[in-house]
Amino acid sequence: MKFTLSKNSDFWVIITLLAIALVLKIPILANPTWSFSGDEGIVGLMAKHILEGSFPIYFYGQAYWGSFEACIASFFFLIFGINPFALKLAPLLLFLLFIISQYFLVKMLFNKKIAFLSAFLSAIAPSALNMWSSKAGSHIANLFLGTLFFLLCFKYFETRNDKKKFYLFLIGIYTGFSYWTDQMLFYYLIPLSLYLFYRKDFLTVKLFLPRLKTIFLFFIPGFFVGVFPEIYYRLFDNTYTITASAQHFSLRQTILKISVFFKLFTYMTGYLEKQSFFINILTTLYLLIIFASIAFGFYFFRKDFKNLLTFSRNNISKWFIVYLQFIFVPVIFILTPVDPNVELRTRLLLPLYTFLPVILSILFFELKKKYKSISIVILSIILLNLGFEKYNFYREWGLINKNLSIASFYDEKENLIKYLKSINAKGGYASFWLGYEITFRTNEKIIIYPLWGRDKYPKYFNYVMALKDPFYIYHIKEPYLVNLESKLKNDEVKYSKKEIGNYVLFYNLSMKYLQKPLPKNKVTTEFWGDLNPQKVRIN
Repeated sequence: MKFTLSKNSDFWVIITLLAIALVLKIPILANPTWSFSGDEGIVGLMAKHILEGSFPIYFYGQAYWGSFEACIASFFFLIFGINPFALKLAPLLLFLLFIISQYFLVKMLFNKKIAFLSAFLSAIAPSALNMWSSKAGSHIANLFLGTLFFLLCFKYFETRNDKKKFYLFLIGIYTGFSYWTDQMLFYYLIPLSLYLFYRKDFLTVKLFLPRLKTIFLFFIPGFFVGVFPEIYYRLFDNTYTITASAQHFSLRQTILKISVFFKLFTYMTGYLEKQSFFINILTTLYLLIIFASIAFGFYFFRKDFKNLLTFSRNNISKWFIVYLQFIFVPVIFILTPVDPNVELRTRLLLPLYTFLPVILSILFFELKKKYKSISIVILSIILLNLGFEKYNFYREWGLINKNLSIASFYDEKENLIKYLKSINAKGGYASFWLGYEITFRTNEKIIIYPLWGRDKYPKYFNYVMALKDPFYIYHIKEPYLVNLESKLKNDEVKYSKKEIGNYVLFYNLSMKYLQKPLPKNKVTTEFWGDLNPQKVRIN
């Protein structure tokens, strides 16, 4: 059967793509507390506070990440109540909007067939994208906003001259809004700026100066309108300190992040390790196809690369933005002065997904012109690998059964929360990751302040400090667990102890420990403390 897309088929194409994406999300939506984190808890708490009349401009404790996602979550809270399921709908909506924006962007740059296949590959997402697009506070908004940013900018070039100035003003507003929402917009701003620089109407002085004047008169004012929440925060609010874990730039860290990128990239493509012989062969072939597609891209865009490297007066093609953005993602990631932590930095590479599926789709359709059978084999390998990878991912985490039916994820934190409620606990101390999650999941009926970790919401500190009987929760693998128990025994403090799954709860302490607040400044408030007696005062 020959696959064709009619002129009026966009609506049904989008419906089909979204339906596929939603069906594959069911295991996670049915288990909304799976892989829940403190960051998600904070987004949920922000959304709750928005419903109560507050308007946090930034993610609590991080004055560089806007509250856009929390605003979306607050809308779903109105409909479904304040719970993890409703919170998951915010990143899900942004993921679906990304698929739509990707489809129309690629359709504009190439054609409907490449657009459909690209969006389809995004809809059946590798597990890395599937996971991060299911977690609040994961930069999934940037993936959507950045892709839509490209779409709007290329629409600008097609706009009639009499409407270009007004349209440029609107793009300025959108750019400012997107920058306030997530400063990772630079993954899209930098390659687009390079593309504009190489256009003929920007290279010549005669045409460049009028364009520059228009930018200052329309785009810049629009940008300041869109970024107004950040301006207001810097001038009048400044409620929460910045807690970025950025480090000073060093050549050693930069070199280390090159290998980190390739490790993360392999994981984010959906490569499986340590499986059966058949799966190992399949995933190896799949990875070869990924790198073959990237290599083919250099050939496919060879004229644009030549114009780019030789500063040619010839325009680079608009579809070359696909490869420019793809190249700049690792470049910006490697040069960004952040700790190259493999487990926590995958979400910083989410912009890869804007065009990675496009590069694979280009290879498929180019091969299809002369080698139809080979193209079918390649596409089959891609789909089989993504299918096995997703099945393995869901099975490993207990989200589906062998017969593909939805499984119930075992949530040991639920038992911990139930026990805290049974002893009428009001608040206490735990790690950052656990503390804000329980605070959100109990709708602030139990408030936990991070004894170590990041102080995201300072108001909780005074509340917990005022409690007569705060508790302590530790994971069995935390080194602080031994420190606390030794201190309690040395100080002859009576206490109750309860082990719940992998957590240990200490409560009913006969002597209260008055904790010191975490050190704060405008650069960082991160403090990984211990319970050394010299750092604790006894009341």
